[in-house]
Amino acid sequence: MSPTLKERDESMDVYALQTDLGALGYCTSMDGTYGRMTTNAVSHFQEKHKLPMTGEADSRTARRIKLEIQERGRRLQSAALAAGQVA
Repeated sequence: MSPTLKERDESMDVYALQTDLGALGYCTSMDGTYGRMTTNAVSHFQEKHKLPMTGEADSRTARRIKLEIQERGRRLQSAALAAGQVA
């Protein structure tokens, strides 16, 4: 991902950010355009994780989003193992 994604940016990096935010339950468009919905989703994520609320996805915010995705995956895998759903 580029160093900082911000409103009006258009790229596959923006689409990947939007996909990750959506997977974490944040309401955003998934069109590769960093618009108001994406800015709001990033701001809400930043607020929840005690990051500076800029609405821009800088490297610190992007790392925290990726970490949250990984943590969620581990929790889901642990829950599936506990339920006997994974061999």
